[in-house]
Amino acid sequence: MLRVNLLPWRERQWQKCCRQTKYLLITALTLPLLVALVLGGYSRQQLTQAESATEQARQRLIALRHLRTQQQSLLQARDRLLDLQQQRQQVALQYQHWQRFWQQLPGLLPDALWLERIDRQQQLLRVEGWSESVAAVSELRHRLLAQPLFAAVRQRAITRQSDGRYRFTLQARMREPRNE
Repeated sequence: MLRVNLLPWRERQWQKCCRQTKYLLITALTLPLLVALVLGGYSRQQLTQAESATEQARQRLIALRHLRTQQQSLLQARDRLLDLQQQRQQVALQYQHWQRFWQQLPGLLPDALWLERIDRQQQLLRVEGWSESVAAVSELRHRLLAQPLFAAVRQRAITRQSDGRYRFTLQARMREPRNE
């Protein structure tokens, strides 16, 4: 009978099996680690991109708020300029009315009437003078009322003097400027 020593063969088999087990074990442990590292890197990249996108969005929001503030400021400036322009137009229109009134005033006076004093204060015009008749004073009052400057003309005082003439005072209230 032949005797064969199987011990070295078994030992090689055992070592081979241990090596394969080690490789499988190392692979089984490293593969999840590699996957975790790759996914962690991907997640970190995604997080960095998300942070970058958030920062860009925040910067855009700040820029838009700044633009909105500028727009509101410009709109307020435009409104102020429009108000100023409207006021200037009203002043120019009132000036034209006054200029026309002063040019027409000699034609508005009846023949039997003389003006002694004209006083303008804020929204009132006070006219004092002499007349030969009450009808001439009334006619002047109606002519002044027909002017676009005046909203109302009232007779303040009329007194007969010893020489037969009448001393009168008229008060005209100016029209409020129209807002267009």
